Amino acid sequence: LPNKPKPEFNKNFNPIMRAIGSINKMELNAEIISDSEEATNKDADLLMSIWRNDFLKTDGNEANETANLEAGVCGFGCTQLTAKYEDEENPDQDKQYLCVEPVPSACSTVVFNAGASKKDKSDAKQGWRLMRVNRKETEEEYGVSVTSIGDISNQSIGNFDNSTVTNSSTSDVFIAHYWEVVKKKLTDIELTLFDIVVTRGDGIKDNKGNTYTRDQLTSMIDEHVEVYGVRPTQTKRTVTVCEYCLIDGSQRLTNVRKTPFKRVPLFPRYGYYQNINGIEVFFGLYRKRRDPEMFNNMVYSSLMEIAAEPQVTKY
Repeated sequence: LPNKPKPEFNKNFNPIMRAIGSINKMELNAEIISDSEEATNKDADLLMSIWRNDFLKTDGNEANETANLEAGVCGFGCTQLTAKYEDEENPDQDKQYLCVEPVPSACSTVVFNAGASKKDKSDAKQGWRLMRVNRKETEEEYGVSVTSIGDISNQSIGNFDNSTVTNSSTSDVFIAHYWEVVKKKLTDIELTLFDIVVTRGDGIKDNKGNTYTRDQLTSMIDEHVEVYGVRPTQTKRTVTVCEYCLIDGSQRLTNVRKTPFKRVPLFPRYGYYQNINGIEVFFGLYRKRRDPEMFNNMVYSSLMEIAAEPQVTKY
């Protein structure tokens, strides 16, 4: 009714925030242990120390707290692992370290392929993390005309509502971090003449870190045949690789590069999760007490309506 107060009595907010605070104090994190006869506890402790150092010197604590808050309030939070080069001026894919990054507004920016059915998304073949950037600065940086992902004019990207984007917004666009898990067929060529094993299929490199051209590999194989009279032993195998690039709505903005991960490095965190008939359902902890809260809202709204009515003396 017009001109009558309708307050809401939200008795869930403080308990939810206390629960999120308790989770943050638990300092949940990875634990590395030895899991084979070749590994030792000393090796595990060393890796654990390295991981703890990487976690603390990057944004690990902020990433955890952001994911816990979003999981508790809106149902879905996420953290991201990123591999950065030890020397950014001389990038070497074999010399990288881990960074933990926060993912703000994960429920509207993180997307996995439809076939990813596991709760932790370890089976995802593709992963996107959308981000809003300035069109002009992005086009100047990459030297191309940028096409936004999604329909900015309708304030939506796929199934997600991005209400912060106004209808008249043309200066900002959405681009995405994109990961894809691929399987590559490799061939190991054992060149005993040179005491090396050369791997072909993902570039051409040996087990000592040296790279070769096709002509150089052909020349080495010919020398091996001349000395031993037979072609070198070849072993075929398949490896899983996670590749990364930055994309807009129509093209790659960066070259595809290999990451040290075997899966999409986005790690979801849920408030409440259920898979019903193959459809994922998740929501925040507020939703679990929705009915009691609606009842209280009705009671207090009714009391306010009664209080607002003209007072009549009864005998």
